[in-house]
Amino acid sequence: MDINTLRSQTETFFVEKGYSVGESEPGQAFDLLFSKEETVWGIALLADHVFGDVYLRSFEEAMQALISDRQHDKRAPREKKLALALAFDSTLEGLALSYRRSLNKYSNSIIFVDLDIHLLTVQDGNSIQHYTPELVNEFLRNLNSLIATKKSRS
Repeated sequence: MDINTLRSQTETFFVEKGYSVGESEPGQAFDLLFSKEETVWGIALLADHVFGDVYLRSFEEAMQALISDRQHDKRAPREKKLALALAFDSTLEGLALSYRRSLNKYSNSIIFVDLDIHLLTVQDGNSIQHYTPELVNEFLRNLNSLIATKKSRS
């Protein structure tokens, strides 16, 4: 999934929930910003790539940007929510070029819960799964089983 498709599907997901698309400020870590009443969402987009090492580097850079924002922005997590929105089809299919390595690396990390970072898995056809911080680790720990089940049905 390319960045434009990922952006479009993520925008649709939030707009359908009543959020307005905001403008990122220069130097801000987000690819997308959404707001509704007192809540703001900062979203880092992770599209598919041509080279495998770019997946890992992109994931790490997005995580660092979200971590940095959380540390420097003093708003409470209920007021400013952070999320990674990643192209998930290649990962779910178990392809070598995917975010699988990055996701597996974080399967036992407490960073999602500690910094209140959400995960959005985006698939073709406007299918988005939203994992709240307390559910991210369980999802990541079960990822390999999910991929194996998907492959066995193909």
